[in-house]
Amino acid sequence: MLDILHSSLNNTIPLHTCTLACADAVFWGQGRLSKFLPTSQSCFSPKFFPTPSSLCSFSSSGESLMCHLPWTKVAKEKGEDIFLGHQLGASDPIALLLAHFAASPAVLFAPNSSHLFTYNSSDSFLRYWHLLEHIAPLHAELLGPKLSPIFAHVLHNTPQDL
Repeated sequence: MLDILHSSLNNTIPLHTCTLACADAVFWGQGRLSKFLPTSQSCFSPKFFPTPSSLCSFSSSGESLMCHLPWTKVAKEKGEDIFLGHQLGASDPIALLLAHFAASPAVLFAPNSSHLFTYNSSDSFLRYWHLLEHIAPLHAELLGPKLSPIFAHVLHNTPQDL
């Protein structure tokens, strides 16, 4: 699935870089999209979703990061930490997060209040990457109906369930 995304998207376009960074972080961090992404532009809150300040270096070499998820269904406001390690090949979450910040540097201007997966849109506004607007069309276009059970599993426990 990551290979399909990487071959279908252009990581010089902010939305695509954001998409790839999110997909790689969720996959390699063994997370669920609903823990990383709000369902719409209006649902983001730093109390529930990661911001750039949620990332911290886990090694002196910079080859791994810890991403703190501020809220989970089980741990509530204690949240949980997701480990992101350097991977060989195109789907390296560390390299893609760095590329994402380079493509949308304004995300770092408010590291405590900007969503981690915010990108510079074509109209020069920052936009949150969120489930309803981005995931469903991407899923249908790239993957088709054959992976629907996996897609449903990834979306389990969306913020409306909280």
